[in-house]
Amino acid sequence: HPKHKKINKYIDDKINNSGNNLGFVQYTIIPIGPDTTNCMGNSENVTIFVNPTPQASANQQLTPGICSGTQTEIELSNNTSGVQVSYTWTAQVTQQPSEGFLIFDESCDSNCGDSIQKIIDNTGHSPAVLKYTITPYIDVCEGIASSSEVTINPLPDTISILGPDHLCRNQTPFFWKRTKFTK
Repeated sequence: HPKHKKINKYIDDKINNSGNNLGFVQYTIIPIGPDTTNCMGNSENVTIFVNPTPQASANQQLTPGICSGTQTEIELSNNTSGVQVSYTWTAQVTQQPSEGFLIFDESCDSNCGDSIQKIIDNTGHSPAVLKYTITPYIDVCEGIASSSEVTINPLPDTISILGPDHLCRNQTPFFWKRTKFTK
């Protein structure tokens, strides 16, 4: 940019902070006028702070697979320093369990913290996959989202024992029967 730039009412520079820290641009405003007199007024410095663009990352503290009824442990971080970053997230089922469904929180829009610690229930009979999309913000400036997938394994079926309570010598043993798990 040139040292002196004639403007009418607004500064319309497009400013990009490609770094990871809070940046700033300082303008010195010198009023000149009115119109044909070209008289210079007192200068004033204006500082504009420019936020970096945060990029979210999610680190699962546990293996990518958890059991139904277990809490997720996903730590959230970003590439910036020296600025306060907040997060929002959404969750979407990318693989449904057979003969069931997932019970989970679908989103967090405010005060989400820097981790996702939510209990997920899988009522089905096969693994299901839940995809979290995490978006970082510095004030109202949206950053670059990241995603993390969690596999939620179902609990095993219960086993019922059918047969007499007591066995006598030379009596036929009892039988095992597998039944569906009920919560």
